[in-house]
Order: sequence, then structure tokens, then C-alpha cells
Amino acid sequence: MGQRFDFDSCAYLAKSGQDSLLEAYLKNIDGELSDHDQVVYHYYSSLFFKYSYDVEQQFYHLLAGEKLIAEKGIPDSIRAKYLDEFALLYRKEESEETQALKYIDSSIHLKRRLKNHNELAKGYLIKGNIFYTFSNAKSYLDSAFRYYTLAKDLNTNEDLNQHLLMNIATVAIDLGLDSEVEKTLKSVHRGHSKNGQHEMATNAIINLANYYIETGDTDKAAGILDTLLDHAAEYKLENCVVFILRTKAGLAASLNDFKSAAMWKDSIINYDENAHALEIEDAIVKFDKLTLEKELLAEQAKIYRNRLWLSFLGGLSFLLALLGLGIYRYQRLKKLAVEKELETTKVQATLNATKAKMEGEQKERQAIASILHDQVASLLTAADMHLKVAGKQASNLKSLDKAEEILKDVNAQVRDLSHQLVSPSLMKFGLESAIEALINRLDSRAFVFFLNSNLGGKRFEQNIEIFIYNSCSELMHNTLKHSSGNECFIRMEWVESIFSLEVRDNGINDNDEEPLGLGLVHITNRTEALGGRFDFMLSREGAMIKLQLPLSPLTTA
Repeated sequence: MGQRFDFDSCAYLAKSGQDSLLEAYLKNIDGELSDHDQVVYHYYSSLFFKYSYDVEQQFYHLLAGEKLIAEKGIPDSIRAKYLDEFALLYRKEESEETQALKYIDSSIHLKRRLKNHNELAKGYLIKGNIFYTFSNAKSYLDSAFRYYTLAKDLNTNEDLNQHLLMNIATVAIDLGLDSEVEKTLKSVHRGHSKNGQHEMATNAIINLANYYIETGDTDKAAGILDTLLDHAAEYKLENCVVFILRTKAGLAASLNDFKSAAMWKDSIINYDENAHALEIEDAIVKFDKLTLEKELLAEQAKIYRNRLWLSFLGGLSFLLALLGLGIYRYQRLKKLAVEKELETTKVQATLNATKAKMEGEQKERQAIASILHDQVASLLTAADMHLKVAGKQASNLKSLDKAEEILKDVNAQVRDLSHQLVSPSLMKFGLESAIEALINRLDSRAFVFFLNSNLGGKRFEQNIEIFIYNSCSELMHNTLKHSSGNECFIRMEWVESIFSLEVRDNGINDNDEEPLGLGLVHITNRTEALGGRFDFMLSREGAMIKLQLPLSPLTTA
């Protein structure tokens, strides 16, 4: 069989970054390795060449290991590691995003089957990184944010958790999600502080202060910087102190508070004598200082006049640069305003078209239901009555009884079909009553449904109510078909002009298919077209689907 490959040693050396020791161990392997150990050997060899930036050798070892996996039936846990590395390799190529996604999707598929949540979290992290690398469209950034969030929800490794939080914060900054940026960076700060990593914790909040500066919230930025300065000084974080002082000086200058800018820049000199190389003196600050020193000795007047002229010329250049920057920013803001107006118009047009389509579909449903209920059902009832009369007079009742039974069955089916097309409970009493009626039809000993609602008699636009009812029905039927649990919890609430529908089951979803089927894609598209949000999440406790729409009630019964 040959010698045994030391898996644990290689894992430790690779994780701790001891490349030279890893290289030495790999080169000293002699004798014949087992099939399993050969695969592991090629995997760690590919990692070594990856860290050495030798892509050709990295690719060679990955291909060699992949061939052995296919031939020898190696466990899926190792196969998944290879798929991760292939995905990361192809991620570097701009035209290979499809191939990279194909590899990582295969890895995620295996990890779901293995039910290793930390490894699955790494898979989602890599998929998020792929989308972020090729983020040439907002939808890619949205996808990166989604998979980073999924990875965070599954992960239990503290070091990886901090990495995931920083990734989420970075994408949130690109998407302009203010509340998510603040929440995530503060969480990073708490994690590093808990582990005694004060410099990393401080840098996280410095990033938050810079984000506030970029978004124009200078008051928040100033408050954070003041608190951080005391914290960095307490823990003797010299690099952080200098950076915070420079940021405060720049913030003061951007607000035309040149006295404060000069004070903070002088503080840098006092704190670090090497800070002269940071270009701490600008023309405006010099000019301001000179005007405050009018009572200099006469023999120094000539020197200061020369400095004044130099400062004036420098200040004039600075002001011209500011003017150019101001014009540029004005034109950019104007362009952004026009683009935003066009986007708003496009969204409103999409929303109107969706509502019109939903209204048209509902009118068709009502027309069909009306014909079935008012005409076809009435005719069937009349025929049934005539058959009963004929039955009393005829001598052979067997055929008439059979015809009467068929008519009753057809009549019941027509009535059920008309109710499916348009729910009478929904039209007459609203969403809460309609969902309760739907639960009564689907509830059984094998699968129990629970409803929690604060709607009461609130009513909304008819086409919106129909969309919500049909969506809830689709989700409940999906739960019956796909969930391994025996309970489903439905929550409907309306709070501060936001309607929420949440459907959650207690089963573990082991389905290998993609999470979003055709029905859920349809609901997602309609929800987004109406200005809402649709989320699908898997966890250890089961599946949870949440639909949110901005709604205002029409009446309250």
C-alpha cells in the first residue's frame, strides 16, 4: 500500500502560511502512496503552487487529482475541495465566470448532501466572491450580497465570520445600503474587540467614519472620529492615531474650518515627528496662520510677506482646483439626478404594467367564474331537477339515477373550479378569512398549518389581495409537496405601511434542485415589479420564505 500521507501536518502548514515547510514536506514524499493519499498530495501541491503564483503547476496538480477522483471513487468531501479550487482558479479569468460558477455550484451540491455547514458556508463565500469579481451589473452585486449573507448564517467559525462581515460591508457600500453598512462594520468591531484585536477593531470603525464622510453625514463621522481618537491613544495604536488625525484635518478642511484643520495637522507633527512627509501644510492653512500673526517683530515682516505671497498663489491654485471639483461634482450630481428620475419613471411604468396585467387576469378569472357559477352551474341544477321529476314517473330508474349522480359530480366540480378561480372568502371578507378557509381545506393530521395575523378586517387593492392570496396558496402547496416536516407556520402582518407574508416549515430541506422553481420565480418577479422584496432562506430549522410589499389599507371592516 505504501506510506501514509500526513494530512494533518499539511493542513496545519497550509493554514499557517508556512510555505517553505510545506514545500519541503511535499518534496520529501517517497514511496508509493495510496489512491486516497495521492489525491490529497496533489491537492496540497496545488495549494503550494497557488501561494507561489505558479498557475501552470497549480492547474497540473488539480487536473491530476481530479482524474484520480473520477477513477478511484474518492469521498465527496475531498471532491468538493477540488471543485472549490477550480472555481477560484477560473474566477481570475474575466471570460470564465460561467465555468467558475459551474464548479462552485457542483461543490455546493456536494456540501449540501454532506450537511457540513461550515464547508457549505465556504462554498457560498466563494460563489459570492465570483459574483463580486464580475460585478459589472447591479444584479451581480445583489447576488454577491445574498451569498455572503447565506454563508454568514451557516458559518460557526469566528475567523471566517469576521471575513464574511467585511465582505458584506464592502458590497453594502457599493449598493448604498446605509443601515447594513453601519450594522455590519459595528459587528466587525465587536468581534475584533472581543478577541483583543484592537487595531483591526479600530480600522473597522474608521472605515465606517469614511463611509459617512463620503455620503455627506459629517456629524456622525466627526462623532465617531472623536471617540476613536481616545480609544486609539489608550491602546497606543500609533498608526491609527495618525490616520484619525489626518482624517479629522481633511474633514475640517472640507467644511472650510481651516483653523481646526491647522490644529489637527499640527497635532500630527507633535505626535509623530516623521509626519512632515505627509504633506501636512497647504496654502490655505498657511494664509490663515499668517493673518493671525500680525504683531510679529519688524525684522520678520519681510519673511512673512514672502510666505504670504507664496501662500496666496498656492491658495489661489487650491481655490481654482476646488472650483473645478465643485463644477465636476455639480455636473455629476445633475447627471445622477436625471438617471434617478429615469429609473423612477421606468420602475413606475413597470409597476403600472404589472398592476394592469394582474387586473386583466382577475377580470378574466371573474368572467370565467361567473359563467361557471351563474350559468353552467344553474343549467346543471335545472337538469338535475328535471331528472328527478322524470325519475318519479319512469319505470326504469337505474339510468336516471346514474345520470343524476353524474350531474351532481359535474356540478360540484364546476363549483370548486369557480371558487379556485375567484375565492368568495377573499372577495367578501379579505385576506385573513380567505387564508383561514384555505388552511381548513389543506389541514390534516399528517400536516398541520398555523396562522398568525394582525390584519383583522383590513382590505387592500383587489388585485394586490389576489396576488398575495395566490402566492400564499402556491407556497403552502410547495410546503406540502417538498417539506420533510409536519408543521407550517404562516404569519401575515401590516406595520407602518409594510405588508409581510412569512411561510415557514419545520422540515430539513435536502432537495438537490435549485431553491427557486418556476412558481417562486413568478412570485419573485411580481413582488419586485410591485416594489417589494422576496427572500428564500434555508436553515437547520427548516425553510422560510418571506414576501414584503409597500401597501396602504383601503378600509377596515
